[in-house]
Amino acid sequence: MFKPPIEFIVKYEAKKAWLGSSKGYKLVGCNFLGANAFFVRQDLVKEKFQEPFTAENHYEPPRYYLQRKIGHPRDFGAFDTGCS
Repeated sequence: MFKPPIEFIVKYEAKKAWLGSSKGYKLVGCNFLGANAFFVRQDLVKEKFQEPFTAENHYEPPRYYLQRKIGHPRDFGAFDTGCS
């Protein structure tokens, strides 16, 4: 959604723990558009979701072309890039 030359780069750290895991949550899935991830508290996961609870297992490629142009317009305030 951000036009070039804007870049957001996070340095890779192999031993970095994800915030959800450190807060007691498991990644249980991503939506079909590849835009949202869903987390559930570890004590509620039990056998209701597919293991392993990793990004590799639950990854969905971006399918933004399936998204319809409805709803509220994006507003990034001062950071608005002009994208629609």
